[in-house]
Amino acid sequence: MVLKIPYYSNRVTETLTDYAAYRGKLSCKVYTMRFNFTSQFNNEYMIDYVIRNVMNNFKTGSRISASIQYDLLLVDPTSNPSSYYIWRANTNLHTFDYDNELNIYLSYNNLFRFIHEASHIDIPTLSLNFRSSNVTIERVLAVVFTFASV
Repeated sequence: MVLKIPYYSNRVTETLTDYAAYRGKLSCKVYTMRFNFTSQFNNEYMIDYVIRNVMNNFKTGSRISASIQYDLLLVDPTSNPSSYYIWRANTNLHTFDYDNELNIYLSYNNLFRFIHEASHIDIPTLSLNFRSSNVTIERVLAVVFTFASV
């Protein structure tokens, strides 16, 4: 039922926020785009959408921080009946994880290379986040891109 609300069923949701102070930076713009893996998902559409909107919202040649995370549907198969949980990329973790954040100089080519493989998901690597629990990844709900001015 929860997965039918627009947040999870729309093709894409996005937020663009200007912060006076953000993670030790003054006057920072943060742009987040969430592409839900619904029947409407199309990798080419996602790539075009991200490039067009990031290039329109940040200055070409500027340095930006970029992050790719995923919304996940988790299941605990040991409970009876099975329990399900939603792991939301930007609420369960900091928006940027310093170990997974990438700083890039904004150009079409750099942005294309960054986002090109986002829909090729390494489930075993994502599963490492849950190795000390009973939950497993049932499915990936969305890919979440976050960009911030540096």
